[in-house]
Amino acid sequence: MSTAEPTSGAAHNVLSVEARALLDSLPDGVAVFGADRALYTNRIWSERRLVQSTQVGCEREPAFNAATQAPLAAALGRILAGANDQSAVIERTRPGLQPESFELRMRALPPAWGGSPADQKLVLVQAHDITQQLRTERAHRETESLLGAIFETADVGLCLYDQRGRFVNVNRGYCDLFGYRPEELVGRHYTKVLPAEEHEHAQRIFERFMAGQKQDSQPSQAVEARGRRKDGTTIYVAISARLLIREDGRRFQVSSVIDITDRKEHARELEERASHARAEADQKTRLLEELDGKLELIQRQHQQILDLSAPVLDLWQGVLVLPVIGTFTPERAATVTERLLESVVQRRARFVLLDMTSARDLETGSADYIVRMIRAVRLLGGETLLTGLSPVAARTMGERGLDLSGVRAVRSLAEALRVCLPGLR
Repeated sequence: MSTAEPTSGAAHNVLSVEARALLDSLPDGVAVFGADRALYTNRIWSERRLVQSTQVGCEREPAFNAATQAPLAAALGRILAGANDQSAVIERTRPGLQPESFELRMRALPPAWGGSPADQKLVLVQAHDITQQLRTERAHRETESLLGAIFETADVGLCLYDQRGRFVNVNRGYCDLFGYRPEELVGRHYTKVLPAEEHEHAQRIFERFMAGQKQDSQPSQAVEARGRRKDGTTIYVAISARLLIREDGRRFQVSSVIDITDRKEHARELEERASHARAEADQKTRLLEELDGKLELIQRQHQQILDLSAPVLDLWQGVLVLPVIGTFTPERAATVTERLLESVVQRRARFVLLDMTSARDLETGSADYIVRMIRAVRLLGGETLLTGLSPVAARTMGERGLDLSGVRAVRSLAEALRVCLPGLR
């Protein structure tokens, strides 16, 4: 069947060429029905396969498939019975394709319309594709339903005020927070949930927020305030608000509210504790200052003792003597080594005599520190001689397996000086 041809030979005599051309130019599918069958279908109707068969002259072939035949037949029956117009919505499904929806708009044609016989009653059926419209409406309803579910089941209190400050909507969390039912709040002013002393301050904030913000910036604000429950108890709440401006210019405030009473009370307790702690800290600071003064005195005295226990003496020009007294702790070894190396550099010493006369019982750790001291002096270009080394100290250094290669040991300071003198000429 050609898309612009009638569905039967009789239809060619029913509609004029001009009428068929007019119907074929419409953007919707159009068909002309007689008493029992479709006499004409335009191009869109045929392309969209709104009829089940394209065979010419099949007078008993139904115009629509089984899913759409019933509503179409019922509406056609009412038109033929005398109704002026009818409409029906049908949905067509085809394998492998998305369902399609059409709105069928039907009306009786005037007698002898388009060249048809005056005694033949014709019905014009216009099939308007509303698939996308229904999908959009369905998606919109689903979105509204989802947003409503989120609004109602949110863990925080949510509310919506109009520009006059009256509740438009409140969720379950908001009602539970203040102890009201929704019908007790909707339509009432938001100050219903505030103590009387907070009304004036809250109204100034509300008016400034509603009047002074721009739509494109989507402003928001967060404040903490006191609230009043239905039973009269006072609570502390944190409010986060956002301005909502509709297309018609109406302004609404969307607010989320959480209970921070426990946090406030905890903060107050912490502040009291902090105040006591500050007082105790001031007292301890004074004690610490006194203790610091005493420790500083002890440190000075300790340093003086270290200086006395590790004196670096000038025995001859270019010859230094370091008497080793007592044992070496890590702190004392570091101090003694630092003083000795500074003296070697400042006095340009060629020889350093470590007098071990007072170190009769040399501990293992002290022996290690002495060897490190000798190596450090050697790195500065000096030579170290050990004097007055006792048998016990010699055995300790030997048992440790310390590297004493290149280190000369002599009996006394006098003998050490005689060794050094030739190297000083």
